[in-house]
Amino acid sequence: MKKLLIVIFSMLLFHAHGQQSPEKWSLEQCITYALEQNLQIQNAGLSLENSEIGLEQARWNRLPNITAGGSAGNRYGRSIDPTTNLFVDTRVGNIGFQAGSNVVLFQGGQLTNAINQNKAAVLAAQNNMEAAEFTVSTNVATSYLNVLFAKAQLENALSQVANTQRQLQQTTRLV
Repeated sequence: MKKLLIVIFSMLLFHAHGQQSPEKWSLEQCITYALEQNLQIQNAGLSLENSEIGLEQARWNRLPNITAGGSAGNRYGRSIDPTTNLFVDTRVGNIGFQAGSNVVLFQGGQLTNAINQNKAAVLAAQNNMEAAEFTVSTNVATSYLNVLFAKAQLENALSQVANTQRQLQQTTRLV
């Protein structure tokens, strides 16, 4: 977070001093840029997505499970024909199919509790994201105002230097 603020400060300072026609960023532009680039906010967004996926999974767990499958195979071998008493090469093929379904009738309220828990997790993730956005916005606004205050102090100091030089010139003339 501190690194982001340093980057924003340096961008403001370098833009002001490094170009022929400096581009000034408004407070809104700084906050928008910080909200788009901040890793904590991106992490909170991913956490929110993860919570929403967990909620959807908990809802889907109420539906029945259906499975199906199949298999096929061949066996080759040699055996004795009981009628002719000769060796015979044989091939035996087999095919199998299977299907199944599971339906949860009652699990002691576990599915409902899991859904409610995931809803609470989504709300918590939303609150965390809003808190992260608020924190970043507040920090950027504070830093922006500090830069403006420092700029005003610099102008006041330069004005004080000019006044002091005028007073020095007056004093040297009077002496």
